[in-house]
Amino acid sequence: MRNYKAKNIDQYIKEAPLDAQPHLNELRNIFKEELKDAEEVIAWGIPFYKKDEYLVGFTNLNGYVSFGFTKTFNEEVKEVFEKKGYKTTMKTIKIYFNQEVPRDLVIKALK
Repeated sequence: MRNYKAKNIDQYIKEAPLDAQPHLNELRNIFKEELKDAEEVIAWGIPFYKKDEYLVGFTNLNGYVSFGFTKTFNEEVKEVFEKKGYKTTMKTIKIYFNQEVPRDLVIKALK
């Protein structure tokens, strides 16, 4: 969900549906830990991490959260997500509310 009123990621998550908030917070924590030098920004109404360029963003949609890259991610990592039951596209991973955020896989995808 795009939130053009959100001025920062705290506000974005606070205004997201309650079901989405734990997953959004978990993704944010992972991104902050792994992308220490990246700046947190809101761009196009969604949270992004930026260092010289936009690296990764995340959002909540109807029944799931999604995170994605501005460039495609490693095909091998994508296949691992799919084998574990996560839906993927060329640049994004969907995590449904009834699924756990796969911390280790998210970290691997960021490398």
